[in-house]
Amino acid sequence: MDNRDVENDEYVDELKDYIQNLSKNTEWRNDYMDNKTHMMFHDEDVREEGRRAGITAGKMEAVRGAIELLRQTGMAEDQLKAKIRQQFALTDLQMQTLFEHDN
Repeated sequence: MDNRDVENDEYVDELKDYIQNLSKNTEWRNDYMDNKTHMMFHDEDVREEGRRAGITAGKMEAVRGAIELLRQTGMAEDQLKAKIRQQFALTDLQMQTLFEHDN
């Protein structure tokens, strides 16, 4: 707060009251925690999918970009998959992870 005294600041007092009221509101607090928990598990699921596939996030994006470009050329899907597997040296599990969401 720019090294200013916030003790008798009307705005700060309003914020403190607002936060205090929110913390007493069990419905809001439960909704907030449910959302926070949901987001935490979602983030972990995304990380786990990458770990499971053995592909880093950067490599996953590069591969997905290559897939999109090859699809735009009209390449047949079986030929596309063969080229992607060869170019990026992907395992069956990695290929499944990349292509399971496309169907």
